[in-house]
Amino acid sequence: MSSLPKWHSLRSFYFASLSVAFGLGNFWRMPYVVAENGGGAYLFIYLIFSFAIGLPLLILELSYGRFTASNLFKGNQFKWINWILIGLAVFTLSYYSIVAGWVFHFSIQFLREVLLFYFKDTVTITEYSALIQNPILQISLSAAHLAILMLISTKKIDKGIEKYFLYLFPFIIGTILILLSIILIKSPVSSDLLKYLFYPDFTELKATTWLSALGHVFFSMGIGFGVMITYGSYLDDSVQLPVVGFKTALGIVVLSLLSLVTVFGVSMQVGQEGLSHPSLFFTALQKYFSYEDGSGVFLGFLFFLVFYLVSLLGSLGLFEVIISFVSLRLKWGRIRSSLTTGWSLFILLSFLIFINAQFSSLQESLLLIIDKILIEWVLPVVGGAISVYILLNTPEYFFKSVFYQGEKVESISIFKEWLWIVKWLIPFLIILFILLPLIF
Repeated sequence: MSSLPKWHSLRSFYFASLSVAFGLGNFWRMPYVVAENGGGAYLFIYLIFSFAIGLPLLILELSYGRFTASNLFKGNQFKWINWILIGLAVFTLSYYSIVAGWVFHFSIQFLREVLLFYFKDTVTITEYSALIQNPILQISLSAAHLAILMLISTKKIDKGIEKYFLYLFPFIIGTILILLSIILIKSPVSSDLLKYLFYPDFTELKATTWLSALGHVFFSMGIGFGVMITYGSYLDDSVQLPVVGFKTALGIVVLSLLSLVTVFGVSMQVGQEGLSHPSLFFTALQKYFSYEDGSGVFLGFLFFLVFYLVSLLGSLGLFEVIISFVSLRLKWGRIRSSLTTGWSLFILLSFLIFINAQFSSLQESLLLIIDKILIEWVLPVVGGAISVYILLNTPEYFFKSVFYQGEKVESISIFKEWLWIVKWLIPFLIILFILLPLIF
């Protein structure tokens, strides 16, 4: 009998999975990574990898979650995989929470401007550069973010994260689409932007581009963290995992494109320089929404509020992986597991912020270095190791049961192709893309 809860609705799974993508992964991280790696050429590779590598591995992790009804890897000889996976989730969520704190800060700043608009003549928003030079403020903002995570996660799935996914995600998507419509009306997408994003210039590719795109596919789809294994273990056995996996991957790709058009469109409109810089998202949107007619600060508040909610839902996914592991491993209840995880993350991120503050010249690069190491190197390695482990320790008949629908020829054909891809092609590609930057 499984000790894990179940999603009460398939919509809960979709909203939870898409929240992983529609958070910091695609709104904050993806634009500057795309600009850093050649624009449209990188985006083209990302789209190919999403379906050729991301989708097969997504189905694999969902299947393993169903097979074990757990997010733990069984067997004493494989305990190290559990600890690496959880360690990756912990470090990623630590700096994720720092950036979420930045978003929370700007939402508060714009709310203040909305409330004080009729009592002052100018819009005054604290600069991004001033924020990252204030460690106490960053710790306070991150602590508030973690407190919200703990408050939500202490409750059972159906009364905690599932309820928030069901109610918040439709509101978030609806609001983002309305805001995007307003932005496009005020600032139509230019032909230069469309050419930059959708006309690949492969001369811009670097040896690191392939690994960067692969890492971002893993990051945006929640592969290699244990997120999809955990979410898969909550799915009902009647759910068709290949279909669910395809719909999830397609939704993530669509949301990725939406985020790119939004952030790059705004950035070009305000004449933002340094499109490949991690501060792109914050500096461009701060400039864009700081115009003086009142509607700008209101839209800015609404945008950053919604984006914070998106960051919150994305954080809940990683937080759920960690507390699920702690609960199963130590036989603790959700409250104790949530509080212990939250305090541990607070200590770690406080340490990162204070270390960062000691090197003012590296104020932004420390998080960038952590991001690159975790997402572009560690995550593909861990994701590949997890896929090999799953294939070696899950009977083939179980995977057949996931794909076969009666004796349909299409199901048999798809299963054989999928198995060959995850068993041979993907491990080869992961090794190849890791070696490329080391050789060239």
